[in-house]
Amino acid sequence: MSLPKSNISVERMEKVSLVKKEHESALLRIPGVIGVGIGAKDNEPILVVLTSVELENDIIPDSLDDVSIVVEVTGYVVALKGELI
Repeated sequence: MSLPKSNISVERMEKVSLVKKEHESALLRIPGVIGVGIGAKDNEPILVVLTSVELENDIIPDSLDDVSIVVEVTGYVVALKGELI
């Protein structure tokens, strides 16, 4: 199985990684935010903010430093004990 080709430039990915690094701590301090990651939308890298509950629309910005943000409501995430298969 091969992965689909991406047209995302290395420079753009580096920019999104830097923006994530610069803003992750502040985003995680927002009540209900449980994670911050990098994803893609319309073949563009974006920040993905994971929340445990639906938040008010204006709490998380639509973008930071020219990087789009998508909010995903995941609910609560719990690590489970056990063996990996």
